[in-house]
Amino acid sequence: MLELYQFEMSHYAEKIRLILDYKGLEYRKIEVTPGLGQLELVRMSGQRQVPVLTDDNEIIADSTAIAEYLDKKYPEKPIIPNDPKLRGLCLLIEQWADESIGLNARKCLVAT
Repeated sequence: MLELYQFEMSHYAEKIRLILDYKGLEYRKIEVTPGLGQLELVRMSGQRQVPVLTDDNEIIADSTAIAEYLDKKYPEKPIIPNDPKLRGLCLLIEQWADESIGLNARKCLVAT
């Protein structure tokens, strides 16, 4: 079964939950406690950020890498276009959203 290591409030983890739900994939959410809980992530993936997805022996870190992995492994309901130009545009917009909207959303959450 797919396992999603996450913080519930992480917009990056939310992105992956939405993709998993859209694709109709069963998964188990594992809430990572900041601090000590992140040590397990470092051991698994080499990083302390969420989300991290495990799929049998595969360990995938970073929401964009997870999205690409899910489309490759479970292609029935793709979220990223196959056409090279559309794929590039999609990934460019996704990167922009992560780096602008995502960072500002996190600042708002932390500030409240």
